[in-house]
Amino acid sequence: MKRYIARIAVATSLLAALTVAGCATSGTDLKRNQIVEIEKTSSSYARVGVVGAYQEDSTISVHGTVIRKRAGRSPIPGHVDVELRGPTGDILDSVSVAYRPTAKRRSGIFWATLDGIAPVGSTIRISHDPGSRAE
Repeated sequence: MKRYIARIAVATSLLAALTVAGCATSGTDLKRNQIVEIEKTSSSYARVGVVGAYQEDSTISVHGTVIRKRAGRSPIPGHVDVELRGPTGDILDSVSVAYRPTAKRRSGIFWATLDGIAPVGSTIRISHDPGSRAE
């Protein structure tokens, strides 16, 4: 029961942090305005959790969470790959970013910046890659 309460507390804290970060963003919410679809791909180590994407002038700010699938307290291995794909599927921009582990290391938070303006019908693809960390 204590583990369940602890998981709820961690999830609530992460959601609150992302909400505050989202409120601090002055750009256009790309998902809410149905400009882009968010596609999340998990790995055997972690799943991609809550994700937000905002257009700010000619850049796109993407932030979200990575949540460990297995028990343990060591850092989640790997990094997050973020891609902006146009309506036809071509890659318009991509970046690999490391994430910052939370206090209990069961999850992490990431921020990424993509160059360009997202055309209507685009997809932002976020994938957890358990390989070596992004630089």
